[in-house]
Amino acid sequence: MARIALLERDAMFAATVADRLHVAGYRVELLDRPDQALALALDGRIDLVISEMVLGASTAVDLIDQLRSRPEGRSIPVLVLSGETEVGQRLALLKAGADDYVQLPCDPEELVLRASRLLGSNSDELRVLEGDFSQHPAKELLQYIHNAGKGGILSLRGAGGTSGRIQFVRGAAVAAKLERLEGRDALLAILGLAGGRFRFEAARGETPEAGSGPQLPLPQLLLYAAWLDDELEQRRPFAGSSGTPLRITGRELPALGPLAQLPYGPVLDHLKSHPQSRLYDLLAAGFAPPQEVRLATAVLLEHGVVETPPARRVPSTSEISSSVYLDIAIGTLLLRARQAGLGRQVLSLLLLAEAGAWDSLTALMEPVRHHETLGPLVTKLDRRRGGSAIYATEGGQLALHVQELGGAVVDQIGGVLPSCGGVLVWLDDGAEVPSVLGLMDRFEGADPAAQGIVVCQDETPRREIQRAIEGRDRWSLSPHAPRSLVGLLRFFRVGGRTP
Repeated sequence: MARIALLERDAMFAATVADRLHVAGYRVELLDRPDQALALALDGRIDLVISEMVLGASTAVDLIDQLRSRPEGRSIPVLVLSGETEVGQRLALLKAGADDYVQLPCDPEELVLRASRLLGSNSDELRVLEGDFSQHPAKELLQYIHNAGKGGILSLRGAGGTSGRIQFVRGAAVAAKLERLEGRDALLAILGLAGGRFRFEAARGETPEAGSGPQLPLPQLLLYAAWLDDELEQRRPFAGSSGTPLRITGRELPALGPLAQLPYGPVLDHLKSHPQSRLYDLLAAGFAPPQEVRLATAVLLEHGVVETPPARRVPSTSEISSSVYLDIAIGTLLLRARQAGLGRQVLSLLLLAEAGAWDSLTALMEPVRHHETLGPLVTKLDRRRGGSAIYATEGGQLALHVQELGGAVVDQIGGVLPSCGGVLVWLDDGAEVPSVLGLMDRFEGADPAAQGIVVCQDETPRREIQRAIEGRDRWSLSPHAPRSLVGLLRFFRVGGRTP
């Protein structure tokens, strides 16, 4: 029976995890201090350490450093739990020698699965694993397969429609492809995917000769990907937006040390042959992994080798027209809200999109990038999967809240749903219908005039959603996606169903 040391300050969560681990056949030691875990590990009395990130006056990194400094502690796997999302923290954990990382809150069943893989037990039972990268980041998924020593094919489709695959032989990645990228570059690009879906099918009766070749350096690429993220975060002021035109200034690029390996040449060559290209165009060209292209562009902007057009600009006729239509649409919506009896000073609309539909939703916001009020919201959506803005008019105020939809998000927004005047949920082809049903239930406490809309273009989940909204007068289902922000706002008929 494998033995696990669990260090977790939340007594209720620790007891729940310990109970699940007991049921799975493990013996668990609930500990209060890292020195207790270190002593048990060095005495050979535990096989796995599960530790929260903060351990009183020390951290899990300190514990890992002490374990890895002793020969008897180097082979003991360590699983770290943390509520932090900072890239630098993950980089420090990987460098210190952590074997896995779980972001809290999480399902205890997930911890049991990860513990089983680290301990090497029950791994033969894993035949098919599929899910969403927004819930299971690519970096963690690939690390699972590597640590479990599994062979098979990982097929994936990114949020933007990109498709790819990785072949594993006994946990080692031996082939990878993502659109035009192959091998090491494809594997690095996959590690950077923030949305989309995946499916891993384990091989049966695997032989080393089946598709095997030189191993791709997954462990090194995990560290490299974390370093790229950290370097880009430090240059966030220079990163700009994906839709801003770029142009070459003629300045020389100075010596850059470790940064010299980035694809500056291909970036500059593309800008020379395609003047006024945007970062979006550079990424779409597919000549290097997106993480390297983003960082290379930020470094070029930082040193003045590349620049963006001056900030002062005259709005185009189409932008002025869009702004006028937007004002009219918002004014009409606020008027309907008052007529329907929603007497709040601020009408709140919550726009949610599953990972596969996120790009479609944010694309509707692009025309208002330079808008005085909504422009900062578009910038927020470039950087993270959520943001808010308040649009003030003579007829009142509209608060727009935009957020990627996932299981954890439904729980987080549960408290604000009753105060929303409208909710739009945009589903992708692999719709997570249970999450939507839970959201509908939580919305029942809202004002009777508040409205919910589900956009679903895939027929199979659409039928299930249609059955679910029967008898729910405030919810409507649209098989047609909005094609502009104004069109999206017109979807809302506050106080009544969408035609």
